Amino acid sequence: MSGPDAARVYDRGYRRYDGPRGGVGASMRSVVVQTLKRVFGLRRSVWQKLPPWSIVALAFVPALVYASLGALLPSDDAAGIIPDYYEYYGFIGVLVLLFVAWAAPEALSGDRRSGMLGLYLASPLDRGTYLSAKATAIGGALLAVTLGPVAFLLVARLLAGTGPSVEDIPLLVLRIVLTGVVLSAFWGLLGAAVAALSDRRAIATAAIILVVLLLTAVANVAVDGADYPEWIRAIDPLAVSFDAVLVIWGADDERGTGLPAIGVAAVVAAWIALSSLVVWWRYRLLDITR
Repeated sequence: MSGPDAARVYDRGYRRYDGPRGGVGASMRSVVVQTLKRVFGLRRSVWQKLPPWSIVALAFVPALVYASLGALLPSDDAAGIIPDYYEYYGFIGVLVLLFVAWAAPEALSGDRRSGMLGLYLASPLDRGTYLSAKATAIGGALLAVTLGPVAFLLVARLLAGTGPSVEDIPLLVLRIVLTGVVLSAFWGLLGAAVAALSDRRAIATAAIILVVLLLTAVANVAVDGADYPEWIRAIDPLAVSFDAVLVIWGADDERGTGLPAIGVAAVVAAWIALSSLVVWWRYRLLDITR
């Protein structure tokens, strides 16, 4: 039945929400989960899945090769071919850079451009908790390339019977986990600092790669071409990150900044602090409409 007499207005009044309230912790977990899904392209088109999963797959390729050689070759021959665990990070350094260049803009730039940032801050989250959740998500995603391949190599070698002795396993696991966490924090915050400056993901991705390569080139020219002291390499993120690996593993290698262990720790901490300050400064200046 239709017509003017069929219309009705039902005044139900204000109804208070009586459902569960998760609070800040639940909101942060939700942001972390949703950001991880976005970074890895879950529930998105295949073109959004291709870059992150391709990089992760490439990071595992050397581990698969070395694990296969350890299983197929005699132990003496395999020992001369398979590199030390710390050397693996030298193979995947560029892949870590490519992954953070994808992950950081995906995690941060889209929220500002689409207006989702205002909706997030209308929840129990403030700018600090929002950024903490985003940093956790970026760092967690990076563990797929900073921790996963080396951990896989260790497990594969143990299963093949070519791994370390039982008493060496706890220290190896500690070093693998610590290296993965430190590299994820270092690269994740550095990528977030650059991505925070642009609302366009493509520009932010290119900027992250260009900034790192430019700093690396400047450091190499200054040290190798102009005979500046080796500590100038502290401005080179690639050298600093590899030096952090050397310190954690207690290894000696010509690559790196040439700084002592305490100097490397200070430089890594300075990079992390500076990157965090840039992100916080950028988000403090944003005029957000809720």
